[in-house]
Amino acid sequence: MAERNATQIWTMRALYAAICSAVIMFHLLPLGQIGWITFSPDIILCLTLAWVVRRPEYAPILLIAAVALLADLLLMRVPGLWTALVVLLADRVGRQRHRMRSTGFGVEWFRVSVGIAMLFILEHLALNLLFVDRPPLPASVLQLSATLIVYPVVVAVSAGVFRVRKPALIETSPSGRRA
Repeated sequence: MAERNATQIWTMRALYAAICSAVIMFHLLPLGQIGWITFSPDIILCLTLAWVVRRPEYAPILLIAAVALLADLLLMRVPGLWTALVVLLADRVGRQRHRMRSTGFGVEWFRVSVGIAMLFILEHLALNLLFVDRPPLPASVLQLSATLIVYPVVVAVSAGVFRVRKPALIETSPSGRRA
């Protein structure tokens, strides 16, 4: 039983990394100069938070940091800034997941939305302080809005297709602790 759980955890971690890699590769495709990729939602952030709320063992902090840093480097963002913000938010959400387990999806979506909004604000402020070129504020607000709208879709796909759901209140982990 423990081997099966360990295999499932590592399979889901590989699936998380594969999905994030596919999203990064999609952003790297030369799809023309229309610029719509700039305003697209941050699906990696939505996926990360959805999986951390439901099953944090499927997306551990080191894997999240590696994926976010890879995205920073390949998408030519400031290396480490977005990574640090995503890791901090994922850790915070992971610590609050027990409170969100018994609440409805609306409360979860609100809490995650506030966290995502804070990430965008902190990134914008940090880029201003460092005098780094950044997208204009309306573009950032558009991307934030798209990310917040896509979060429920990512949660639904995660639960429906990949079977990443919140554990039941009586479910225990392989070590015998409550999940």
